[in-house]
Amino acid sequence: MASSSSSPTRLETATFGMGCFWSPDALFSKVEGVVKTSVGYTGGDNPEPTYNTVCSNDGHTEAIKVVYDPSKVTYEELLQTFIKNHDPSRASGKAQYKSAIWTHDESQQAAVQKLLQDYSDGHNGKQVATAASLLACSQEYLESLKDLDAGQLPACSPKEPVDCHILSREALQYIAGSPKVERLSIWP
Repeated sequence: MASSSSSPTRLETATFGMGCFWSPDALFSKVEGVVKTSVGYTGGDNPEPTYNTVCSNDGHTEAIKVVYDPSKVTYEELLQTFIKNHDPSRASGKAQYKSAIWTHDESQQAAVQKLLQDYSDGHNGKQVATAASLLACSQEYLESLKDLDAGQLPACSPKEPVDCHILSREALQYIAGSPKVERLSIWP
């Protein structure tokens, strides 16, 4: 009997900075063809960033890593999800929440440059604040806040509460209608 083994799907990675990472995490997790999402920090010099160091302006940006099946969703389609759900001309003034796309190869870099040029052309030359650069290090430093109670969450300053972090990752995905969340734990 001949074995019918199909070749494994080659997965690819996209990395975006769209402000606070929880909402984009929920958004991308429900895109058909996205296999997995994870959030973390990238772009800074600190080799072990934490939420507190990022809030202290260590140069890192909150980012979402999207692992996807290119036979089901293209990188260009993910870029469209980015541009339709995020204003690339919005400059936050803080590295933590900057608009950014980290590319993993030259074809992604070319696609991003085209997207940003098309955006600028279509908006009367509106300045694009999105940083687009090759990701120097593929390792993401994951920061999981989902198991913390709201009282344990650090705030950057009294003027900047972290209310976007209060809901767990699963809760945001559930609210966003992600088919990947089968059950939601009830908080006490």
